[in-house]
This record gives sequence, C-alpha cells and structure tokens, in this order.
Amino acid sequence: GDAGGIAVGAILGMLEQFDMSANGPETADGWALFIEASRLAYADLLREAGRPTLVILDDTLVHSDSDRLEDMKRILFDAASRHQILLFTCHPGNWSDLGVPPIDLQSLKVHAVAQA
Repeated sequence: GDAGGIAVGAILGMLEQFDMSANGPETADGWALFIEASRLAYADLLREAGRPTLVILDDTLVHSDSDRLEDMKRILFDAASRHQILLFTCHPGNWSDLGVPPIDLQSLKVHAVAQA
C-alpha cells in the first residue's frame, strides 16, 4: 500500500548519504544501517498516523567505523526531534557527543535496591 511505499522512500532517503555499494546486503554494516533506517521510517509513519512510538536501539552500529557512526549520529539526532529514542550501549563513549548524558543502568539498579 501507500504506507509501504512511503516507508521505502524514507528509508532510501536516510541511506542516500551512505555508500551502500560498499555496505550492501552482504555486509553487517549494510544490514545494520538498513535496519536502523527502517525503524526510524516506520516510527515516522506511526507518528503521522497519530500513534507516536518509542524507538529503542540496542548497541546499534557497535562494529561500524567512525565515518558510518558519525553519519548515523546525524540521522539519530534528526530523528530525536520527532521521536523519543532510547539507546542501550556498552560503549557510551561512542555516543557521548549527542548532548545527552548517559545513565548507567547498573547504578540505577544498585540505587533502587538500596532504597528498598
């Protein structure tokens, strides 16, 4: 339907800044970029339909080189203006320049147990 075509257009628009010929379907980076762009495109569709959603990312692009990581940060920074994004990572240093301080889940857990 129309929504699928719109989503594909949005995915391709997000990916046009990447060299997908070097990061095609046979590479882990190519798949990771496609999956993250797909999540954001469908989140946009849900928002437009009046059903905003939380976007959850789990150590996205952890094995990417610095150029691809920087490109994805720009995409996520743009998406954060439209969506709430929750990023889980074991590499907080990769994301420290996004302007949001990381929250250590282990320290939250320790604090919650101490409060109980």
